[in-house]
Amino acid sequence: MSTTMNAPDPMLARPFAGLATGPKAKASEAQLRATAEKFEASFLSEMIRHMSEGVKSDPLTGGGHGEDNFKSFLNEQYSKAIVARGGIGVADMVYKQMLRMQEGAQ
Repeated sequence: MSTTMNAPDPMLARPFAGLATGPKAKASEAQLRATAEKFEASFLSEMIRHMSEGVKSDPLTGGGHGEDNFKSFLNEQYSKAIVARGGIGVADMVYKQMLRMQEGAQ
């Protein structure tokens, strides 16, 4: 188990930060889709982080502070690659729900 703390993912704290708000604001479908995919990537990044906590580093080529510091970047890239290849369905559900919420606000 690593003793270093990973910085929290800013997308996880505010996944809908890029969307306009207010009664007259209407986000485009492309904006909604991009936001849903960012949310899924953040979710997957956290899942991968927890999964990789118990994996020991290869003593021949890995380990050390460098690996601890950059493991979060690798996890983020893994999550983005998964989303780019269709993801696990979280983005689809979030996208549909955001469309419903936007339609209900009108």
